[in-house]
Amino acid sequence: MRRILSALFLAVIPLSAMVAGCGSDGPDEGPDMNFFRMPDKESENKPVVEENVALLFPTGKERLWKLSVRAMDKESVETVRVDSPRKIGGIANATTLTMYQNGKPYRSEMFQIKKDSLYLIAAGGGDKMIMSPPMILLRSQSPPGVDYKWEGKITFKGSQAPAQAYSRVQAAQEVITPAGKFKAYRVDTALTTIIEGRPVIFPASRWFVPGVGIVKQTFRVGNAVVEKQLISYTSS
Repeated sequence: MRRILSALFLAVIPLSAMVAGCGSDGPDEGPDMNFFRMPDKESENKPVVEENVALLFPTGKERLWKLSVRAMDKESVETVRVDSPRKIGGIANATTLTMYQNGKPYRSEMFQIKKDSLYLIAAGGGDKMIMSPPMILLRSQSPPGVDYKWEGKITFKGSQAPAQAYSRVQAAQEVITPAGKFKAYRVDTALTTIIEGRPVIFPASRWFVPGVGIVKQTFRVGNAVVEKQLISYTSS
């Protein structure tokens, strides 16, 4: 079980960085839950995502994101190619993000994009972790403060681990990255599975900007916090 979730999240750390173990303080205590931030009173009174989800995740074979990556006091740069949506493994409107460091692909993530919702299908390096069913990340037109709950399994190299996740979309807020200043929707996700008989939680946050895509990401791997920020992007 440990290798399943380790491979899912360690693959996003720069190739030169290593993280020992993937322990966690669990879902009910410790700093992990700081990543799953509750909405404040101001955001509770504002509408959440009003745009079609496809506008938050623009695709096209010429679309590239360039991101800075910081983990364990190490910094690197990665390029992400965003493919056009197509039918993959029986799932319609699926798009793949392929990540490169030093000109070489090292990881990919697959999403399903619908008009009103976004799902994570698979992620990983040479061997993919597959979410069954696809894991809900966000919906448009939802009431403020609503949690999206997902329950399913993660499959890796023929092994399965039970898992569940909660996601919450925050009202649009200003975020500053090397690429500039944006109004972004922050999506907080807490993914939990059972590893060696105890629950382990993996929190993450993603910032989505209409017409651009993901401009910032933060997540925890063991005791390490990884942060990615958009440096530049090109559109098809």
